[in-house]
Amino acid sequence: MALTQWASRRCSARHRQADTSDVDKAVAAARRGLTVLAAMTALDKSAMLHRLADEVERNADELAYLEALNLGMPIADAKFCTV
Repeated sequence: MALTQWASRRCSARHRQADTSDVDKAVAAARRGLTVLAAMTALDKSAMLHRLADEVERNADELAYLEALNLGMPIADAKFCTV
């Protein structure tokens, strides 16, 4: 499966199509994660979300660039609207 840049129609990335085995693995991982999440305190969950937000902010330029390629929009718009 190809990820095609909207503006240039060039292929940005290729990946294989998921099959039922992949879905089963993803569901099992989600169930394990839910068990871990259920055992966490609200404070721990908050700290985890803050760490995630910090990583998004730290990588905002790269994420905006990838979204701009994917959506065919200016990088500044991608950073403001999607990252």
